[in-house]
Parts: sequence; C-alpha cells; structure tokens
Amino acid sequence: MEKRNQLDSSWIPVGRVARPFSIGGWFWLYDYGEVISHLRPGLSCRLEKGLDFFQASFLSCFSCSSRLRVLLEGVSDRTSAEYWVGADFMIRRCDFSPISSGEYYWVDLLNMSVENRQGCVLGTVGRIVRGVVDDFLEVNSSSGQFLIPTRHPFFSSVDFSRSVIVVDWHPDG
Repeated sequence: MEKRNQLDSSWIPVGRVARPFSIGGWFWLYDYGEVISHLRPGLSCRLEKGLDFFQASFLSCFSCSSRLRVLLEGVSDRTSAEYWVGADFMIRRCDFSPISSGEYYWVDLLNMSVENRQGCVLGTVGRIVRGVVDDFLEVNSSSGQFLIPTRHPFFSSVDFSRSVIVVDWHPDG
C-alpha cells in the first residue's frame, strides 16, 4: 500500500498521443482514464517515444466525445504534433490530485495480476480502455487479450498488498 501512496518525481504514463488535431500543435490524447483531473496550466508534462523525450508545460485541453485535445508549450504546429504520435504522455506522480484512503487511480492498476473469484490467474492489466458507458481492463493473457468491465458485478476488489485484482469472470470469457 505504501508504494502507491508514495509522492515522488517518477514519470507516470497517463495517456498516449493519438494524432494531430488542426494546425496549431494540438493533438488528440488517448487517455488512460482520469488524466483530465490532473491537468492544469503550467503542469510539467513529458512526451516519451522510444529513446526520445520532450518535457514541456501543459497549456490547455478540452474534452470532445470522451477524448481529449491537448496543447503543450513547444508543440506549436501540426508537424511537431505528428512527430509525437504514439508517444507516452506522462506526468509526475507527485502532481496527481490527492485522493482519499481506499481510493486509487486507474493507472495504479496497470501491470497488476487479474484473478477470478476461484483464484484462477487470468493475466495482467495492460491498459485501461475507455468506453462510452464503462471503462474496461484490457487483460493480457497467454492466449491473447480480452476486456473486462470495471463495474459491479464483474470488478470485485483490488488487493494492493498482493498486486491482484479480483474479478467475477470465467477463464474462457
């Protein structure tokens, strides 16, 4: 439990650059669930693509159809935005908004093991997929990937001490 409450300066991926929007450096951001709650003007952000990275201040964003359009200082035209397509959009963990005891961010669930109520390991969380009504855990297993809704009755509990998410899900889907 201490690990996820730790306020440090490590960069945490909270989204991925999807594609440019317009000509002024704006880009669509595929966010991992709650990135908009962290964003504020002047926030230090980082784009990371392979070995290349770019650190900049957040300028603005707006939501449209459950997607975000983002503008960073230094990404001033479409060509710059195109270069960063596929890059991880990151912010520092210490810049996350505070949460109450017992709460967590979707990003805290990444790479956790997923088991059903019978104790069968189904795989690990690769990412959170945003849906229109529900968000989903994308679970990576030996037989491929599948989605599990993040709502009751499918999503049962999170055990941070064991790094396990318990779901009501059959191994065969």
